[in-house]
Amino acid sequence: MSGPSGGGRIYGQHGDRHEPFGSDPTIPGGWIFVGEDIRVPFVNGANAAPSAGSPDPSALAFRISLGRPNDCEWAGWEGSGPTGARPVASAIVEYRHHQLEIVGDVTDVNIGDVVFVLPLEYRFEEDRPCKGHDDAGNYVACRLLSTGEFIWGQP
Repeated sequence: MSGPSGGGRIYGQHGDRHEPFGSDPTIPGGWIFVGEDIRVPFVNGANAAPSAGSPDPSALAFRISLGRPNDCEWAGWEGSGPTGARPVASAIVEYRHHQLEIVGDVTDVNIGDVVFVLPLEYRFEEDRPCKGHDDAGNYVACRLLSTGEFIWGQP
């Protein structure tokens, strides 16, 4: 196949090339909002309200920024309403390489609190460090466990 000017070749990019080590850029996944998506309720804490230090806080959310979700077995559907029903993962078949982006401002959490639990399709094989900050802007080490628990103040 010829390129637009008649010379060279254009090659189609398909399938696994959208993985983190592939040659194609990938479009990030949609944001999953903690507390709004029925699969991901707050365990502790809540979204922060506007304050003098943060007049426009961000709701706690996560998404896959690169790669694909884990390959999972599925056990039916849950939910309905305006966002529709969502499939429920029951087991991870294969962990896939992906990067997860977590953003948001939370309040009413203490050191060691589980803030939320990731669904199976987003989890990693190992625990991962995450960074956060408290209401005063101080750094807080957080931890995302392989079990999906996001723990506030756990290095």
